[in-house]
Amino acid sequence: MLGNYQFNFTGVASAQVVCDGLKVDGETKRSALTRSDFLKMVSHDLRTPLTSINLIFSMLADGKLGKLDEQGYDAVVRAKASTEYLIKMVGDILDSEKIESGSIGISVHVATLKDIINQALDATLEESRSRRVVLIADAGAGYLLADQDRLAQVLINLISNALKHSKPNSQVIVKARIEHMVAIFSVIDSGEGIPAEFRKSIFNPYVQLDQPQMVKRRGFGLGLAICKAIVEAHQGHIWVEPAEGQGCNFTFSIPDASCPTR
Repeated sequence: MLGNYQFNFTGVASAQVVCDGLKVDGETKRSALTRSDFLKMVSHDLRTPLTSINLIFSMLADGKLGKLDEQGYDAVVRAKASTEYLIKMVGDILDSEKIESGSIGISVHVATLKDIINQALDATLEESRSRRVVLIADAGAGYLLADQDRLAQVLINLISNALKHSKPNSQVIVKARIEHMVAIFSVIDSGEGIPAEFRKSIFNPYVQLDQPQMVKRRGFGLGLAICKAIVEAHQGHIWVEPAEGQGCNFTFSIPDASCPTR
């Protein structure tokens, strides 16, 4: 959901437009082409220049294009964060289309638990610092057959959500372990928690719960749906349960994992 409105890129398909008198799965050829053209535009005409802009902001922040004063540096960092958010939104839109078509792909290689967690922590460290929330990693030894980048993407989304719902000077704990040949990843926060009646529906596309006052509503509600699709592409499962005391414990499991022999 986007506010109280359903956001659906296939909305044009509901119009009764006839193209050569042919329909495919309830959509006219014209509407299917419209969606395809739109996604191509998103992929090239938005993501490519945003990536270039983000690179310039990174160079400015690193001082490679001249030294900035404190005010200028802060402005560049904020602009860079906004650009990275837009890049993520574009990626989410494209991934949502892959979910709808059942074509979200993974490239499986041997990956270690620590490498997956470290990749996710590196991507969320700056956000944790800006929100004054401490990230704590607890990764056991072990490896699995998985798409490391995609599983890191799942963790990045879960960690980012946890940071948004955590108060300053609190902690977000990221865990990984192997039990019975299954890798289990958890992201635990001490935020507001999720009512029991929404713990399944939040993994559906376009679903967003009411946010606490300190959290500004952003995005389309695609993040957790994408996480679910990636995990299920690995033949795994994802769920959420209350954390001990207060908050949420988002957990997902991936099969075909092993611990090193002692």
